[in-house]
Amino acid sequence: MDGPGQELPGSFFFGRGPVVRLFQSDTPGIRRIVIEVRSITVADNFLAAHGLLAPGNTVSIAPSAIGGLRIAFVEPPD
Repeated sequence: MDGPGQELPGSFFFGRGPVVRLFQSDTPGIRRIVIEVRSITVADNFLAAHGLLAPGNTVSIAPSAIGGLRIAFVEPPD
């Protein structure tokens, strides 16, 4: 299997699958993951149905459900 493609430095895509972007932090470790999805509505409904949706204006997994890590979902820009 081929490795991921790279659109920009720190931005990787996996065929028709997810796009992963890496951002440098001032401190070591992973602080936040942003996942680009085809449908923010589907992601929102899935997380809500499984009790994982974080409160607020973004579609994200509740950090308390996954050890404090922040994972947000976004739709790709047009």
